[in-house]
Amino acid sequence: NSDCKLEKLKGSPSCIGITTNWVGNVKDSLKCCELIKCNCAQICSNNIYTSGNKIKEKEDLKKYLEEKKICMAVHAPLWINLANSDKSRSIKILQQQLNDIRDLSALLNFHIGTNGTIGKVAEVINNMQIKIGRNENYPIQLVAEVSAGAGTQLGSNFDELRKLYEAVDKDRLGLCIDTQHLFGSGMCEFNGHESVVKLFDNIQECTKNGIKLIHLNDSKVDFKSKVDRHAGIGTGKIWSKDDESLKYLINRIAEHQIDTVLETGSSQLKDLKRIQGYFF
Repeated sequence: NSDCKLEKLKGSPSCIGITTNWVGNVKDSLKCCELIKCNCAQICSNNIYTSGNKIKEKEDLKKYLEEKKICMAVHAPLWINLANSDKSRSIKILQQQLNDIRDLSALLNFHIGTNGTIGKVAEVINNMQIKIGRNENYPIQLVAEVSAGAGTQLGSNFDELRKLYEAVDKDRLGLCIDTQHLFGSGMCEFNGHESVVKLFDNIQECTKNGIKLIHLNDSKVDFKSKVDRHAGIGTGKIWSKDDESLKYLINRIAEHQIDTVLETGSSQLKDLKRIQGYFF
């Protein structure tokens, strides 16, 4: 594909945004989208849902998301573990969050789990109260994130992903890919645009639902390190020397308008400016 060779990319990077903290009124947490000209943002809910709070201003938030055409990605608490034998609290909180976003332009992302099996995770998801297709804009709202493969983390290879999506009932679960996790796990080295083409082909073989959310991060650690350590775009082990695969990936994201967020901490705004600079 010659697009990856272009000095400037066509289309709009507006579907690429940043991760922000959840501060009281959720709408206030999303105001950054207007300032940085994007229509996607991820809010981290770790502390909020640990304390038992939830989205309270739902109708106002729904109107705001629709008017501004913003997708809100909610990152479930990091302690959520559907694979563990003691998972009742995880199920309760994840179900609560799913109920909260049901009528919103929103996605709920969670880590698949540790110390268990893909079969156990699929069983939990199949038993959750998921209103398939109720949300016209986001018929699939629950998305599982690939892992870097540290310790007993599940979801760090294509075989496990294929087994998960084969076991989960149709249209109940989407996929979130994290570029650093893919690199760290050894699933994709991002060494040229051909590796990105192969990545999308492999994912298509795992799930027909496709990619619903992308976490765009560079890596502080080496390929196949099995470690989760994010770096600013172009400063890590993936794209510090060659950004061909990055430009190809971003071009594909823009072409298909895949909701995408950065998780690169203090360098997020700098990274977003760099990405926006790739476009006409």
